[in-house]
This record gives sequence, structure tokens and C-alpha cells, in this order.
Amino acid sequence: MDKELTKLSASRVKTLGECSWLYWSKYHLRLPDTTNSGALRGSVCHDLFELLTKPKWIHFAKEMHEADCDIEKFPLIKRFLRAKCHKYGLEMFEEDKKSKKTNIGLIYEMIKVGLEAGFFPEEHEEIIDSEYECDIIDEELEFRIVGFIDKILFDKKNESIFISDYKSSKQQFRGEDLESNLQAMMYILAAHFLKKAGKIPNFKKVIGRFIFLRFAKNPFQELEFTEEQIEGFRHYLSYVNTIISNFDEQDAKNDFALYDNARRWKCGAKSGWKCPFRDPFYYYRLFDKNKNIIKTVLEKDYLEKFQYSAIEENQSWEKLEYSGCPAHYGNTDFN
Repeated sequence: MDKELTKLSASRVKTLGECSWLYWSKYHLRLPDTTNSGALRGSVCHDLFELLTKPKWIHFAKEMHEADCDIEKFPLIKRFLRAKCHKYGLEMFEEDKKSKKTNIGLIYEMIKVGLEAGFFPEEHEEIIDSEYECDIIDEELEFRIVGFIDKILFDKKNESIFISDYKSSKQQFRGEDLESNLQAMMYILAAHFLKKAGKIPNFKKVIGRFIFLRFAKNPFQELEFTEEQIEGFRHYLSYVNTIISNFDEQDAKNDFALYDNARRWKCGAKSGWKCPFRDPFYYYRLFDKNKNIIKTVLEKDYLEKFQYSAIEENQSWEKLEYSGCPAHYGNTDFN
């Protein structure tokens, strides 16, 4: 295969289907996006679960579980969580508007759910890998899939593979997001490739398992797909790869969510939420000496966090203006 294939993640494929301009803004213009507290809380939990699966730290997971996850009894874990909150810019004691609980309080609750929801394998189960970095090329249909799998578990009794993923969202999947979940299909497809490569045990079936850390009573949602469905998904990814490989500015304006009644809510909702790329804003790009983009940040973040931070000699910041989504502002300004 001569050409380098675009890395297809579940989120990238999903974004393309949501809005052409949203896709262009994220993956071509590489505009900075705001990150909400819920996603940051999830990142903190992910980092802790990754740590607790390591041989040196697994005893902490067991002790925390036995102590009903009273993290106040574990100063080292508290320091780890505090450091991660600082790294992600998450205010530990900021209150969530809906639950009226602090970020750190919600993180404690989610950790408890995660430790109780199949974190420790049963006697007939084996953890094959955790935080597995998936990077697979389909030579026949010419596409490449990437992503991180939180946990690969093998049920020896039923000869089943569980591909597990932790979720910190306030809602579980429903409707189309549940029945034809892109992430589940992509990870199940990856499991078939890994089996062929001899990297995981032979299995009779593979199950995508989502663990929702905000749902203590019923955290699991599980999905299975037939071999025919997965084969069809392979061809779909090949088709998506063709579109993405040739995506240009005109394509970015061909499928606005605003012009589709079923998707126009993605521009903004009554709650006050709106697409981060709908309205104009100023932002900064950090370039290397060859004008390759290293990162982009919102003006507010630049002034608060990066303005006086040291950068390498061959790097430079540049202030730019984004003129807003053309569907809303009728512009064609591509900075």
C-alpha cells in the first residue's frame, strides 16, 4: 500500500456524519474546542483505572474496594487525583449544576462504580490487556482504525471476549446510538483482527461492553453484532475513508447540520448549549519552524495559561480570527 491511510477513530467517523462543517473545523482547521467538566472528570477516572491495573498498584484497588471506596483513607490516591485535576484544569470543588455535587465528589462516586462493575475478574475470566492502543490496517479494503480500548477481558467458560469502555456521560446510549454504536462496532471489528493476528484468544463471540460510571444501579450496556454486520461495517469504513481522504473546503459546506431537521439541534439547544464552532472567536496557534501546527487554544486559555509559558526556539504563537460557521454567518473565511 503506497499511500498513508487516514486514522479513523469512532469519534472521527461519527463527527463526519453529524455535520460536514463540524468535521472540517475539528480535523482540518483544527480549531480549539471547549472541554466540559464531565469529560474532564472522565479523564481523571480513566487515568486512575489505568494505574490501578498495574501490578504495583492493584493492591490499592483491592483495598479501596474492601473499604467501600472511602478514598479519604488513601492519601496517595488522593494526591494522584489532585494532580490529575490540576493537569486537566478541573476545579475540584466546583459544583455540577444539575447534581449540586463537587467535581471531586462525583469522581469519588464514579471510581466506586468502576471498582464494583467488573473491575476484578472472576475465576473463569482473564484480563488480556488494559488501555490497549489499537492501530489496525485493513489491507484488503484499505482503511485504518485507531483508538484506545479500556479493557479486553476473556471469559474462558463461555469463550467470549468483552471489549470494555468506561463512560462518564450523564446519559446512557439509546436509539440509534445504542443499536448501531460506532465505537462498539469498531472495537468488535478490531477484536476480529486481533484474533487473526493471534494477539487475543480464539472466541466464539465478542461483546462490546460500556460501563457508565454515573449509573451505580445499572452501569452496563452491552452490544453484539453478527459477522455479516461487521463485514458490512468494514465496507462502510472503506467508503468513509474514501470521503475523508479527499475532503476539501467545498465538501465542508455540502452537509451542514443546520439544513437537516433531524440534525439541526446540533447547532444549538434550548438549554443554552451550542456547537463550539458556530460563532466567531479569536484563537492562537502554536507553530513549529516549518509552520506545522503543534496546538491551538482559545484566546482565553492562551492569556491565562500559555502566554508566558516557555516554548522552544523554533516555535511561535500566532493569533487568528475564526469567522464562524458559514451556514450561520454566510462567510468563507478559512484561516
